[in-house]
Amino acid sequence: MIFILWRKLPERFLKMKYQRWCKLDKDVQRLIVELANDQKFKCSLCPRDRDLVVEHDHEPQEGAGYLYTIYNIRGLVCSRCNWHLMLYEKEQLGEGLNNWENANSYV
Repeated sequence: MIFILWRKLPERFLKMKYQRWCKLDKDVQRLIVELANDQKFKCSLCPRDRDLVVEHDHEPQEGAGYLYTIYNIRGLVCSRCNWHLMLYEKEQLGEGLNNWENANSYV
């Protein structure tokens, strides 16, 4: 089952390696494949289609934020968009990034 779900994703679609994939909960794997299909195998914010990361909430209402769960995964994004999402969230929370006055999010 693990390998079957992995094979539904294009080669190098995820930045995650197969060994890491095998450690994920089966429901999380199914959710990632479903999101990939819904996003037409592209970043949810830009046209990139390779080396995507699982974008997740680090402070979810349910479950731990450091692990991927069906409760904290928000989508699949490229590393660049993930970085901009982090900046955007920090801006919204009023948290500044030390010595990053000129950094801003395009999100």
